[in-house]
Amino acid sequence: MGATIYYFSGSGNSYMLARELGKRLGKAKLVSIPDAMKKKIDTKQQVVGFVVPVYMWGIPKIVAEFLEKFPKCPDTYFFAIGNCGQSVGRTFPLMRKRLGKNGNTLHAEFKIAMPPNYTPLYGAAKESRQQRMIAQGLLALDSAGETIKARDRVEVWTHPLTFLLALGMWGPAMRKIRGFDKKFVLEHTCNGCGICAQVCPVSNIRMVKKKPVWQHACEHCLACLHWCPQEAIQFGKATRGRKRYRNPFVKLKEMVRQGKK
Repeated sequence: MGATIYYFSGSGNSYMLARELGKRLGKAKLVSIPDAMKKKIDTKQQVVGFVVPVYMWGIPKIVAEFLEKFPKCPDTYFFAIGNCGQSVGRTFPLMRKRLGKNGNTLHAEFKIAMPPNYTPLYGAAKESRQQRMIAQGLLALDSAGETIKARDRVEVWTHPLTFLLALGMWGPAMRKIRGFDKKFVLEHTCNGCGICAQVCPVSNIRMVKKKPVWQHACEHCLACLHWCPQEAIQFGKATRGRKRYRNPFVKLKEMVRQGKK
């Protein structure tokens, strides 16, 4: 089909959805958004998709910036998948607005629920629930794939109350999010393996004397926290003792590829 799928992922959920959707579309090209931010974008792409996680009932800051810089592609069919625990909030209105700044139109929107992973508020779900949610997510992906192949239009409805609540959450959070890494705490169990620096999609971690040092350009994806094999990284005091989440169908080497090309 010649589609290009741009994705952003911390725990692996959005990457898995992008990868599996690519198989359903055939001959799809997967590109991480941090990597795409460094390169010139091809304006002759026939089908372009964005697979992203929902942050604070909105989109990651890097995704908002990427959509705003996306050049005008008048003949391109655009679609987006919002990967969330329950609600997408303002995700798609935000994407429509930012993609539209250069005259582009978001033609199709899909909400797909995946295992939640925001450890500052809760631990990972039981593995049985994770497996059920992923299986249901793949079924939803089958339907999305058929819609995209047909180049149909579909819009996700957002409850007005959810939309209003999201108004006061996303904007203030995004203004401060790059400095959220100041809350990371390193425990003595760190063995200096450097996996945290390898999986950070925006290269926000430097290893200094075998210890991670955050550079305050954080996207709050929590990849460093989730993929640390020692669970030595905490976000303040809230995450201590809480179960981490890594998509069970994504390998570490796949996560390392983001933003490293």
